[in-house]
Amino acid sequence: MLYRQEALPKTVCDIAWKAQLRLTSRFRKLVARGKAKPKVATAIARELTGFIWAIAREVPAPPA
Repeated sequence: MLYRQEALPKTVCDIAWKAQLRLTSRFRKLVARGKAKPKVATAIARELTGFIWAIAREVPAPPA
């Protein structure tokens, strides 16, 4: 996994790690509360789009 991250900017890796910690924790908490797994997965996916958006804002678009 470190090999794949070598080519990425540090800000992208930081955002990805923040997402990993937050979303994993949130998934476990919601499932432990008794929420249905499909509903939890949908909620996590929705929140993941926010992290993807943040990464897209950090990385400049490749030239066309």
